[in-house]
Parts: sequence; structure tokens; C-alpha cells
Amino acid sequence: MRTRRMVPVLALAVVLGLTACGSDDAGSAALDSTAEPTEAAMGDEQDESGDEAAMDGADEAGDEDATEDEGAGPEEDAVGDDASDEADGAEASGPEITGTTLDGEPFDGADVAGQPVALWFWAPWCTKCIAQAPAVLSLAAEYEGEVQIIGVAGEASEAEMPEFVERTNTGGLTHLADPDGEIWRQYGVTETSTFVFLDVDGEPVDSGRFSDNDLADRVAALS
Repeated sequence: MRTRRMVPVLALAVVLGLTACGSDDAGSAALDSTAEPTEAAMGDEQDESGDEAAMDGADEAGDEDATEDEGAGPEEDAVGDDASDEADGAEASGPEITGTTLDGEPFDGADVAGQPVALWFWAPWCTKCIAQAPAVLSLAAEYEGEVQIIGVAGEASEAEMPEFVERTNTGGLTHLADPDGEIWRQYGVTETSTFVFLDVDGEPVDSGRFSDNDLADRVAALS
């Protein structure tokens, strides 16, 4: 009878022991799962780290762009200053005239570059030219160093031209010999005692035949 009673007791003890072991394994598994981060958790941490790195990179790129933008201003200003300096330093070319004076000296318009010029087209036989000579001399003296008045003699032989200069006492002016009318044609002059006014670059700004008063106004405006 004792043997039969011991069998159920032993069986119960075995069952209880196995149950206890199973509980220990489950607890160990639970402890193991919390001991180390899961792959999902690690992925989240990596994403957050990547986001922070991306934000830092964007901030650095923005700072670099701002620095480049700040540095661009002075360079552009420097270019503008250089261009302005070049424009200010550009030299006037003067009238495109070449020839020979009545004194036999070569003449080049570049010699009067940077000064306005009044070209006086005359002929030795022109009575109006003779009558207007005193007004021309007066203006030449008044605007000396400001406006160059240059006579251009034509419609006659070169040998006839010095007599006009001596008669009108205009030897103090520069006179160009233009017996072939080359300079006259260059400026479209067809009448004697015509004046052509050139600016500091040698470009025509006015022309015509004028009274003494109108001539004085034109020269004053040119100075």
C-alpha cells in the first residue's frame, strides 16, 4: 500500500519541478530581451543620428554660402571701381585731321586732343573772311588754352594763302593748307567763312556761318 501512494507523490513532484524550470527559462528570456536593444530600437537611434548629422551638414553649407555671398560684394565693387577708373582714364583722341600748316609743319589732330576746336574755313579772296578776322582773333585771345581756333585755307593755291594771313594779322593762329579741299569735304563745308565746332573727342557738335555775336556765343558754349 505504501508503494502505491508514493508513485502519485513522485509524479506530482516531477510536474512541479518542470513547471518551475519553465518559469526560470521564460524569466531568463525576458531578462535577455531587455539586456540588449532590439534591431528596431538601434535603427531608430541611427535614424536620429543621421538626421542630426544632416542638419549639421545643412547648417555648415548655409554658413559657407553666406560667407561666399558676403565675399562677393567687395569683388563686384572692385570690378566696378576698375571699370570706372578705366573710363575716367580714357584719353580723348582729338579730331581726325592730318595735313600741313602754312608754315610747312606737319599737323595731326591728336596734337589738340582733349580740347574743343573751332575750325575756320576761309579762302584768300573771301571778303567776309577778311571782315570776320578781327572777331576771330578776339575770341582766340579770350579763350586761349580753352578753345583751339584753327584756320583751314582752301579754294585757292597754296601760294596765295600766306597773303591772307599777313593782311588779316592772323599769323598767331594755326592755319592748315587745304588747296585740294580734302578737309573741307571731310566736314561737308561748301562755303567760305564757315565754322565747324568739335568737342574734346574731335566730334562735330555745331557748324554754319555766323555773325560775330553768334560766333562769340558758339565759342563760349564750346569752352
